[in-house]
Amino acid sequence: MRYHWQVFWAAARATIHQEYLAQPMWPFWLTVTPFAFALVAVFLYRGMPAETFALYVVLGSGAMGMWASALGGTSFSIVAEWRWGTIPYVFTTPASQLCISAGKSLIHAIVGLIALGEVVIIAVVFLGVRLTIASPLAFLLAVLLTILAFVAIGLILSNFFMLARSASVWQNALSRFLYVFCGAMYPISVLPGWLRPISYALAPTWSLEAIRLTVDAGALSTLRFQTYMGITLALVIAYLLLAWYLERVVEHRVRVTAEFDRMM
Repeated sequence: MRYHWQVFWAAARATIHQEYLAQPMWPFWLTVTPFAFALVAVFLYRGMPAETFALYVVLGSGAMGMWASALGGTSFSIVAEWRWGTIPYVFTTPASQLCISAGKSLIHAIVGLIALGEVVIIAVVFLGVRLTIASPLAFLLAVLLTILAFVAIGLILSNFFMLARSASVWQNALSRFLYVFCGAMYPISVLPGWLRPISYALAPTWSLEAIRLTVDAGALSTLRFQTYMGITLALVIAYLLLAWYLERVVEHRVRVTAEFDRMM
């Protein structure tokens, strides 16, 4: 167990140095993208009631920034491994590939949290949006669980990215998928009934609903908040188990077929 934690934190530190500090594009992304999300959302949904605007536009665009960072960072990590020619060694080291991916995904999700903070600051300070969080502790717990949900989804997708040379293409497609189905910018009730089961299977759908409840005082003790958090946690656990299973399947496949040697 201690060895796995060491690998986890080593992967997290390597991600900070290799994919953020050494990449000049990331400071630009962290400053321009949140502003673009907030600005487009404000002008797209202006005229809405103030409470609805704050709940769906500000927090929704912030969640979109978190997801963009988590998914984009995960795909970028895999693409970088392909480019450097190191991806076969990820599977031949004693460390679990899942531990390595988890360390990387955590850093990308935390960077997404910075994007969420920037969207809120831009919307409140520069665009004059009124946003009140009456239950700060409940808000913090819901945001942390949202980060964990994005990490778990990133772990599942990293297994598919390992076998896809065009991970960035899949990343662009999947980012829109979550925007639509998790109700980041609008309630999922506007979706057709036959599509809503997809939304219910996505953990961010429930964690975002929990975040929106934190504008009311005492949200932490309400049954709705606890239910949303419980569903999110259950889905996250299911995602982690699925990621662990897929990691075993992918590892067995690449060892037996030697696909990496053919695809390099």
